[in-house]
Amino acid sequence: MQLGLPGCANRPSHPPQFEDFRRAFALGVETPEGVTRLLAVFEQGALTQAELSAILGSSDPVELVGAATQARVQDPLGLKLALRATALDPSRPIVWAALSYKTITLVGNGAGDRRQNLGLLSNALRRWESLEPSNSVPRYLEARYSLFLTNVPGAVESVAMANRMTQFDTYEEPIRTCVEKVFRARGYPRYSALLLASGHSSGSLHLTMAGKELLRAAPVTPVTPADLSILGRRVASGKTMLAELLGLSLQLQAMDRGASKPLEKERSVLVQRKTYIQQMAKFLTSPAVSGVSEERWVQFYEASSNKGEMSATEDLAREEGHPLN
Repeated sequence: MQLGLPGCANRPSHPPQFEDFRRAFALGVETPEGVTRLLAVFEQGALTQAELSAILGSSDPVELVGAATQARVQDPLGLKLALRATALDPSRPIVWAALSYKTITLVGNGAGDRRQNLGLLSNALRRWESLEPSNSVPRYLEARYSLFLTNVPGAVESVAMANRMTQFDTYEEPIRTCVEKVFRARGYPRYSALLLASGHSSGSLHLTMAGKELLRAAPVTPVTPADLSILGRRVASGKTMLAELLGLSLQLQAMDRGASKPLEKERSVLVQRKTYIQQMAKFLTSPAVSGVSEERWVQFYEASSNKGEMSATEDLAREEGHPLN
């Protein structure tokens, strides 16, 4: 299947190949032409309705989780896929994490039956907590659930309780692996599967949104901003640069909200780190990497999964002679 683009002789294929992405990035992500081309390539990277429907009959929870994550927000197949994964293997926390993220996305976007989705979210969080009593993430997500119900005190309490827990596991990396596997099983090249899977950051996004909504909704007290700073630090510990940026952003907002005179030294450190990450993220789509081979990009994404995206990016920047400051 081909996607028609006015004025484009080289149209992205399904599934998209390395050259499709390379041509799109070569136009630049800050130009209208580049954005249009990238959107077209990512559109061609999406699983088709036929593919999603076929996966719904799978007995592999990994495939179901990966496909559920990739279904469009308004597509009811996404929820069906996530629910089937929980029915097939309810003993795995990852299936409840995936269902939690799916239902939060649906409620947040006003998609589907709100009451039903809130009920599914509440149940998913309870099941997740029962499997991992020390994992703070489902407890943090309870704050998002409480905010959907305009229960600000309940959200504040959930965050405070989560901060006292020792474990912080969003399952973002395992879910990215599920996404990669479902693409690979459908014939996607390794590079395309890894790149498309790398964009999954539902946990970090939902946790950060919960924190920012709570900052806007809760009365200013010494407790709430301090608690949300802890959440921000935990989000920032994720392996992707996006997770770190989201966590830093939440920390900065909590810091500004919690003190009449924010500690300038601490704030400056966070701002400098945020700026550095943004610069390194721009490097990944700059002309400096236009000559990087498909094989090297595969190595980059594998390294991002193993030791973190920032470390992998710094390694690549050194190879390409790009300054790190």
